[in-house]
Amino acid sequence: MSDHGSFEGEYKAALYRYLEIRTESGLAAAYELGRDALRRGVSLLELSALHTEALTEVVQRGRLSREVLEASGSFLNEALATLEMTQRGFWESQTRARTEENRVRQLRRLAEAFVAIAGERLLYERVDLLGEQARLVTGAQASRVSTFADRYLIPFTSADQEGAAAGCSSYPVLADEVRPDMCQRKTADETSCGAGWMGLPIARRDEGLIAVIELWAAPGTEFSDFDEVLGLQFSRFASVAVENAWLYEREHRVALTLQRSLLPGSLPTIPGLDLAARYLPAGAEVGGDWYDAIPITDRRIALTVGDVTGHGVASATMMARLRFALQAYVVAGYEPTGILAKLNEVLLRAGTEVLATVIYVEVDLDRLILRLANAGHPPPLLIGPDGQATLVQEGLSLLLGVQNAEPAARSVVERATQPGSLLLLYTDGIIDMRRQGPDERLELLVSLATHFDGSADALCDRVLAQMAVPPLQDDVCVLAARVLGTG
Repeated sequence: MSDHGSFEGEYKAALYRYLEIRTESGLAAAYELGRDALRRGVSLLELSALHTEALTEVVQRGRLSREVLEASGSFLNEALATLEMTQRGFWESQTRARTEENRVRQLRRLAEAFVAIAGERLLYERVDLLGEQARLVTGAQASRVSTFADRYLIPFTSADQEGAAAGCSSYPVLADEVRPDMCQRKTADETSCGAGWMGLPIARRDEGLIAVIELWAAPGTEFSDFDEVLGLQFSRFASVAVENAWLYEREHRVALTLQRSLLPGSLPTIPGLDLAARYLPAGAEVGGDWYDAIPITDRRIALTVGDVTGHGVASATMMARLRFALQAYVVAGYEPTGILAKLNEVLLRAGTEVLATVIYVEVDLDRLILRLANAGHPPPLLIGPDGQATLVQEGLSLLLGVQNAEPAARSVVERATQPGSLLLLYTDGIIDMRRQGPDERLELLVSLATHFDGSADALCDRVLAQMAVPPLQDDVCVLAARVLGTG
């Protein structure tokens, strides 16, 4: 108190006066001294020590009585009032600051949860994230996601339910207990495990409630109103995310079914030739990739792979037109360059700006000759009996759908083949990757095909396993043929 000497004298004098004549003005003086103490930086402990010292002097003078002691307490309480209110205000502001900080943290986690869930494309991946992300957002100790079978909740995930959730096995729970338009919250007293509980509904517009995220607070604690608000926001976003993923997968299945209906149901059986094909869609929309194998005679077959630009019904429709037109031109006996010219006319007559690429290969098993014509398509891959893999770059001409593409500008390349040789045709989904350029992808294709000595089916599997790793940038279509012999 060395820095507050004048304050010490003023306080003692005011206290002694009040003990002599206990008036309201004396208490007012005590209140002002409290404010003065605050201005001078006198702490609560220092003020209490000063009061004890003054009261000790009163005792030494033999003037202490019950009335004096009570009056002394009143004086001290009045002096401390200002300091107490200031301190209370400080702690309240600290509490508010911590509350706001926690809310900001929860809002940040809510935003992060949105990003994490939206970052997953598949339905099961999004559902797997719901419980953990809801737990992080609300600060819950445990979570569980349950889906509906009839009117009853069935656990979707079986994550370890530690702490509060360990004693909460309330199944079956009627679906009516959690409505799609609200979050249901129960206090610790209302639950069997002594912890606050909250149910977040997951709903779809056409089916209503389809799942519930259950959250448990730590034992003996509750969820706040703000937790419930966050839970409701999370519930709404999660419902949209789940519905979008479900719609995507449904459209993807429909597109895949449509796409496959436009592709050959099976490949023809040609003695002396082993055939295999694969098709992988990249997205929910139907694409324009196709493959076909068209017998010309018992010993000759036309193999083709094509790609119409774009996605959607228009691309798929044009793909079907080109594929069926190509079949007709093959049966009619057109030469490879003539077939490409006629397909170009089909595209131009359609009056659209759609473009397409096609690789056409005739395999003659009697003469062991390949005749190739290429309209802007990635080069076919040949693997010789010695295991050497090469790309056939010759015979490349303009893609289909280009005006003034004269038939004379297209050419046919002939390549000799032998028993044991492999041919691979593919669409550009194999070589379109964000992290690698087409040249790098083609080098990789040649590398993995070199010294390959398996079936056509095994070659398709090998190429897709190494070069069609999800997420795909474009649809992938491959057609492989292995020459077995002259029959």
